[in-house]
Amino acid sequence: MIKGINPLASTTTTAPAASIVTAVPVLKLTVPGAPTALTGTPGVGEVALSWTAPTNTVGSEILSYYIEKSTDGAKTWSKAASTTSATSATASGLTAGAFHYFRVIAANSVGRGGEAMIKGVNPLAIAPLTCATGGTCVIGDTGPGGGKVFYVASTNFTSGAPCGSKCRYLEAAPAGWIVSSTPTGQTNCAIAGTSAADPRCEWSAFTSNAIGTTAQGTAIGAGYANTSAMVAQGRSAGKAGSVARLFQGGGKADWSLPSREELTQLYRAKTIIGGISSAWYSSSSEIAAGTVWMLDTRSGSQASKTKLDTPYVRPVRAF
Repeated sequence: MIKGINPLASTTTTAPAASIVTAVPVLKLTVPGAPTALTGTPGVGEVALSWTAPTNTVGSEILSYYIEKSTDGAKTWSKAASTTSATSATASGLTAGAFHYFRVIAANSVGRGGEAMIKGVNPLAIAPLTCATGGTCVIGDTGPGGGKVFYVASTNFTSGAPCGSKCRYLEAAPAGWIVSSTPTGQTNCAIAGTSAADPRCEWSAFTSNAIGTTAQGTAIGAGYANTSAMVAQGRSAGKAGSVARLFQGGGKADWSLPSREELTQLYRAKTIIGGISSAWYSSSSEIAAGTVWMLDTRSGSQASKTKLDTPYVRPVRAF
């Protein structure tokens, strides 16, 4: 007999290893962080702003930047501009002479950056517009070309000058506008101008050849086209049309001999303009082959005079 044998065979087994599960993080999109290093450069009626883009955009690209302004010490904000540029924008249409604060806020698909903004930027003074820098002009103001404004139209007038159909004013070159050669290449007239007196010039070198209708405009705004036609006939050194066009006061190249009606307005404001001699002045308005309109500044009377005469010359420009 066999004793003590276990009738059931015993088998040892190993439990399977447990599976390792790694959690996948969920990317939470948030509004952008704050721009930094905001600076501003004041201009005429505007401020050029620049900044450094925020580095923490957290999963969503910045779509735009909002620029806001305040004129009450950063208590009340209003929109000044928006841009897709990551570094700069210009805030314009600002109140001349006032002080402004600015802030820049980055925005993405989630929303604006909330309180992530630049506040309390040093106030920037905005230079007020003047007549010379594009503001409103009155008679006696200094114009963009450095001359005196002598005519202000009630509505815009049209000129062949760069201002086109938006011309509003006429300015006259200052006294002493031509002394010797001004600029280089300019030739003074037969009776040269000085710092105290205008030059006296023949109308052109073509004293018996009519230019025609292109030089016969008499209205306000016609002086530029008349002078251009005179120069096109032949740039006569030291003659009225050429010296007027070559004058470059204020860096402007659109000075002209005044038309008949422009010359009338110049006469009416002669004491404001200054340096106007009491004698005949030339217009750019041709009458015929050998004659042009001139004006006597002692009385304001106009008459037909020969192109061989040597009246005084004072350039004007429309703007």
